[in-house]
Amino acid sequence: MQTKTWIFIIILIGFIFQFACGQDLVPEFQFVYDDSVRSYYVYEPELEPNPDGYPLVIGFHGGGTTLKGLSFIGTAFLIPKAKTEKFIVACPNSYTLFWNAGSGYEMMCHGIDDVGFVSAVIDSMIKNYNIDTSRIYLMGHSNGSMMAYRMAAELSDRIAGLAVNSGQMVYEYFNPTSPVPILHFHGLEDDKCAYDGASNEDSMLVIPPVETVMEMWRGANNCSAKPDTILNQNGILGRKWSALSGYGDVILYRIENWGHSWPRSNDPGINATDVMWDFLKVQLKNTTTNLEAKQFMYDGKMRTYLVYDPPANLGARSLLIGLHCHTGTAAGLLTYTDLLQKVKDENVIGVFPNALMQPIGTAWNVGSSFEQFTLETDDVGFISALIDTMIKNYNVDTTRIYATGHSNGSMMSYRLAAELSDRIAAIGCVAAPMLYEFPNPEFSVPIIHFHGLSDTTCPYEGIVKPHVTIPPVDSCMATWRELNGCSETPEIIMDENGIIGKKWPSSDGKGDIILYTIESCMHDWPVEEKYGISATDVIWDFMKLHTRSRNITNVKKDDHHSIPKNFKLSQNYPNPFNPSTTLQYQLPTHQHVRLDVYNVIGQVIRTLVNAQQDAGAYTVHWDGCDNVRNIVASGIYLIRIQAGNFIATKKMVFLQ
Repeated sequence: MQTKTWIFIIILIGFIFQFACGQDLVPEFQFVYDDSVRSYYVYEPELEPNPDGYPLVIGFHGGGTTLKGLSFIGTAFLIPKAKTEKFIVACPNSYTLFWNAGSGYEMMCHGIDDVGFVSAVIDSMIKNYNIDTSRIYLMGHSNGSMMAYRMAAELSDRIAGLAVNSGQMVYEYFNPTSPVPILHFHGLEDDKCAYDGASNEDSMLVIPPVETVMEMWRGANNCSAKPDTILNQNGILGRKWSALSGYGDVILYRIENWGHSWPRSNDPGINATDVMWDFLKVQLKNTTTNLEAKQFMYDGKMRTYLVYDPPANLGARSLLIGLHCHTGTAAGLLTYTDLLQKVKDENVIGVFPNALMQPIGTAWNVGSSFEQFTLETDDVGFISALIDTMIKNYNVDTTRIYATGHSNGSMMSYRLAAELSDRIAAIGCVAAPMLYEFPNPEFSVPIIHFHGLSDTTCPYEGIVKPHVTIPPVDSCMATWRELNGCSETPEIIMDENGIIGKKWPSSDGKGDIILYTIESCMHDWPVEEKYGISATDVIWDFMKLHTRSRNITNVKKDDHHSIPKNFKLSQNYPNPFNPSTTLQYQLPTHQHVRLDVYNVIGQVIRTLVNAQQDAGAYTVHWDGCDNVRNIVASGIYLIRIQAGNFIATKKMVFLQ
C-alpha cells in the first residue's frame, strides 16, 4: 500500500509540474539505444527563425530521483531562463536511478553506456531542432554533475562549456581532446559530495576533492596558475583561473554554510542558474581539432593519449611525440604550443600522451626525486609501448620519431633520449633541463633547447628546492655535448628576428646541440607574437633534418662499439660503498633482464632492472635505497641478474 501511495504522489507531482508550466509542456521522447528504451525531456521556447540556430543546454538530474529529467528542469528553473534567454533544453533520463559517471558508478549502473546515449540525444536534437552546434552546453547537479564532467571529458570536441553544482568528476580516464570551460558551485557543508572528497569501499566509489578536479581541468585548459577573485553582491567569493588561450576559463564558487542544494538568490545569496548561463552563453566551440582520444592498459594502469593522423595516402610519415608540463594534460599542451597546427601543416602524425595523476598532480617520472613523486611509474616503458602501438596502427616512418616537451615534459624528453636513443631521432626541449641522473644513451641524439633567462620556475642557473634539485642548463648542455661528441666551442647562430643561439656541432653530424636563450622569457613556450621567435617552428625545422638509422646495432657507447660475446655481471664499484655504487653487465643477445638487490635472508629489497634489453653493455647505479626509497641498513647485500637462462650473483657491502 505504501509503495502504491508513493507512486501516486510521484505521478501527481509530475502533473502538478506540467500544470505549473501552463502552456509550457515538456514532452518526453523515447528511442532504443543499446537494446534499451531510453528517454529524455525537451523544452523549446517560442523562437524566431534563425539561420545560426539556438544554444542547446543538456541538463543532468541528480541520483536517486524518480522524476529524473523533470526534476532538474524544476531544480534549475530552466523554463523561465530558456524563455528569456532563448535556448533549447534537453534533459535525458538515467536508465537506473544513477548516471554511469565512472568509478564505482560503473558497477552500480552495470556498465550502461550513458555517454553513448547522451551523444545520441545530442544527435537527435541537432536533427530535429534548430541547434547551433558551436553552443552545446552541459549543466548538472550531484550525480548529474559527475555525469556532465564525464561527458565533457569524453566529448570535449562537442561541448562548448560546463556548469555544475555539488558533484565532482569521478571519471578516471581523463583525456579531453580540447579545452572545455568549467564553472563549479560547491557548498563547504555538503554531506553527500564532500568538498574534500570521500570514498566508499562497498561501491568502489571514490569522490576526489573539488580542488583536485579543478587542478585537472586547469591543466587541460592551460589556465593561469594564480586565480583572480570574483565577488558577488552578497559577498560570495569565487576564484577564476583564466585560460591563457582565451578559451577554457575555470571558475569555482566555494559557498560557506551551504550543503547539497542548488544555490538561489535568497539562499545562500547567489543564483546559480543566472551565473551559470551568463558564463555559458559566451562560450563558442571550435570543433575542428581532428584529434582522436585513445587509451590502452600498461603496467596495470590505463594510459591515455591523443592522436592526430593526417590523410592516409601520404605514405609513411614522421611521428612527433608531445609531452605536457607538470599538472598539465595533452589537451592543455596543444592550447599554447601550436604543435597541433604544426603536425597538420607538415602532414606529420602527432601523438600527445597524458602523464598519470600523482600526489603532486599529473607528472612524468623524469628521474631524480620524481621517481618518488611519481611512485616510480614506468613512463619510459609506457612511451616505448606507445611508439609500438603507433607503429602498429599508423603508417609511421620509424626513422623519424621525435619527442618534444615543455617543463616537466622537457625533462621527460631528455630521459627518453637517454633511454630510447635507438628509437628517438631528435628531441626539442623547452624551459627545463635534464633531471635523469644516469644518461647512458646507445647513440647520439640531436637536441635543441629553449630557455628563458627570466624563468623563476626552472631558473637557467639551476635551483635547489625542498624536494627537487634542478641543475643549471649549462650543466645539462655539457653532459650531452660529451655524450654526443660535440665541439667545446659553439658557433653563434641568429634567427631572422635577431634571437641569438649557440650551436655545438658533433663530430659525425648526428648529434648537434642548439641552445636558444631569451632574455625576457619566463617559464613559457616561446611564441613569435610575444618573444619574436616560434619555438614550435624552430624545433620542427631542426628535428626534421635528423633521422635514426633502421639498421642500428643496439650497443652502449662504453662497449667500444662491439657486441659482447658472453653474458657477464661485473663486481660493483666501489665496494664497500656509501652512498651509491655502480653495476655493469653485458648481454650477447636480446633478453628480458631482471637485476635485483637481495638482503642476506633472500628478500628482494630493490629491483633495478625489469625490462627487455638488446645486446650490449649496460651500466646501472644503486643509491642504497629500497623499493620504497628508504636507505637500507649497513651490511651485506647480493646483486642478482637473470637474463634468459643466465644467472649470476655478486656480493656487495654497504657501509653507513
